[in-house]
Amino acid sequence: RERNGSRVVVEATGKLTEADYHRLVPQLEHAMELGGKLRMMVRLLDFKGWTVGALIEDLGFDLQHRNDMEKIAVVGERRLEAFGVALSKALFSGELRYFEDEASALAWLDADG
Repeated sequence: RERNGSRVVVEATGKLTEADYHRLVPQLEHAMELGGKLRMMVRLLDFKGWTVGALIEDLGFDLQHRNDMEKIAVVGERRLEAFGVALSKALFSGELRYFEDEASALAWLDADG
């Protein structure tokens, strides 16, 4: 994870597990305490989805922090990932977009408005 102002970058590789969320969530919550609403980029690299426990953790985090994210950019490689982002938009009060390239995602995250 890297932090730049209110921007946080997270990589998701392979199949996410409940343990992955137990490591990541406290770091994200700490970043929220320090900087308020986050602008987060999620890099999906050879992403294989979630275990059942991880999916439950993800949904719980999304619902609990639905108002704590200003923008979320998901950078992926497949149409299925873009479809997943479209479905997830209802869980957040901020903006959520899918990108195929990191430069466009970062430019959008850093832009005001």
